[in-house]
Amino acid sequence: MNRKTNFFAPFLYISSAFVEFLQLPWYYLYSMKKHFPIIFFIEPHYERLVESFEIAPGVIIPEGKYRFSRYGIELESSDFRPWRIGTEIGFGEFYGGELTTVMTFLSWTGWNGHLQLELENVNDIGDLPGGSFVKRLWQMQASYAFSPDLIFSSYTQYDNESGEIGMNNRLRWMIRPGCDLYLVWNHGWVQLPGESILKSRSKSDQIAIKLRWTFRR
Repeated sequence: MNRKTNFFAPFLYISSAFVEFLQLPWYYLYSMKKHFPIIFFIEPHYERLVESFEIAPGVIIPEGKYRFSRYGIELESSDFRPWRIGTEIGFGEFYGGELTTVMTFLSWTGWNGHLQLELENVNDIGDLPGGSFVKRLWQMQASYAFSPDLIFSSYTQYDNESGEIGMNNRLRWMIRPGCDLYLVWNHGWVQLPGESILKSRSKSDQIAIKLRWTFRR
């Protein structure tokens, strides 16, 4: 049985007038041929917030210095099959409290690679000194290639915090390399308090035509 293991530890440091951020994650990858690769990770964090900020309605994270560590696991099925499924679970400390994050996705590629569909869901469940919150995000992506030069793509997103649904549809025609014509349709809905998402009301509508042309000498 063909097994593969890897260990890697990237480094991230950000400094600005509003925040100082340091992350030293440790990742361990284990996989078997044509089976689920598994990633275990540990993410020590250091942050210095110059200003407090609202992470969710009514939940404030005060300014100050924070040190915390997060842990998690990622699983994802093979890229060589039409159906793919994966999940990422993260948990641990978070700004003096606790945060659990669960992300799952399901994708399918068919019709000789012409059609690609993907559905993703992200759930953040936080319990902080300033209050608790639950954030849910749904994303759906679809694309169909009529030919290498003519591709339709669609992206739809919904989150429970804003109650808004946004959809972006784009048809791209590559006239020649470096010259593309785009037909774009954006539409938005809003879910009113106390109503079902199926009764969401139209909020915005936009149609645009874009032409990108590269001139060569």
